[in-house]
Amino acid sequence: LQSPFVIGNEARPHVLLWETGPDFDRVSAEHYGYSRLASPVTHRRSVVFDKRRRLWLVDDEFFGDGEHNFAIRFHFDSRLEVEWHDNLVVARDQELGASVQIRPVSAESKPEIENLATSRHYGEMRDSASVCWMVVGGAQKLSWEIIPVCPER
Repeated sequence: LQSPFVIGNEARPHVLLWETGPDFDRVSAEHYGYSRLASPVTHRRSVVFDKRRRLWLVDDEFFGDGEHNFAIRFHFDSRLEVEWHDNLVVARDQELGASVQIRPVSAESKPEIENLATSRHYGEMRDSASVCWMVVGGAQKLSWEIIPVCPER
């Protein structure tokens, strides 16, 4: 039996922590997909949903030696308009009026908005956007706030 693609387990993703409570939910996981590099890097991502502030805090931590080019991307659905202004990425659904904002907490550079494609079904491709922050350096932690915005009524 052949499949259209095969996904291996080379990165060995591993959940480190999952907890939930009345004020927040938190998950932390890491992967070792960059262990093949000359200067290996471990990527750990932690996501906290702050139920009181109604936002997500995302921390990307990179462990290892040497200097690296880190590309941190957020991918968006094809129906969303994505733009950068006032130190925020805003992804808006014009039809519903809802949006999501991504604010870099620690990245100081302006992101690039890339035109990519998404697929909801096998063999289908739609134009969509991805926002990419490029950061050069050694082991570090980068943080983002993701804020949902309901439509005005």
